[in-house]
Amino acid sequence: MSDALTELRRELAQITDLRTAGRVLEWDQLVMMPHGGAATRGDHLATVLRLAHELFVRDEIGALIEEASSQLDGAGPESDDACLVAVARRAFSQSRRATCRPT
Repeated sequence: MSDALTELRRELAQITDLRTAGRVLEWDQLVMMPHGGAATRGDHLATVLRLAHELFVRDEIGALIEEASSQLDGAGPESDDACLVAVARRAFSQSRRATCRPT
């Protein structure tokens, strides 16, 4: 596995951890919301999801995706590594488009 692919996996794992924490906060908000805690819980949820998004749309992630793609070393398009890069590239592109607003 290439260094870029290893680093991409590490970065995506951290982002996934934040998104998972967000889902836990969402579940708690829906199921176990403490009395009067809606505003605070919403703030927590917004912060965690914003951080996950900001980490994902960084230029460094795009560069890692491209570098990992170029280092697949002949892996077939159905290989786990090639599929990871393809899915990450598509999600990155969509997230960047959603972030960019025309001025």
